[in-house]
Amino acid sequence: METNNHNQKFNIRVDLKNGGAKDIEVTPDETTDGVPHYTLEINGKKIQLRRDEDSKWELMWGELAEEDVQAIGEQITSGLPA
Repeated sequence: METNNHNQKFNIRVDLKNGGAKDIEVTPDETTDGVPHYTLEINGKKIQLRRDEDSKWELMWGELAEEDVQAIGEQITSGLPA
């Protein structure tokens, strides 16, 4: 089975609004129609983010402050493998 480098897990470090600096493992995936999204776990809770058509990050499920969604999204963007 061939692995796609774009779907490999990677780590980011984000300074969360109410949680301080966190090391977070990001698991890239995509929907059945090919839309990329990212699953991560923060304080034992699963969060899923995606970038919308306007390149703004949005929370698909989970609970997270909008400020943290954008901060995590920026780190995901900079941490994506080439």
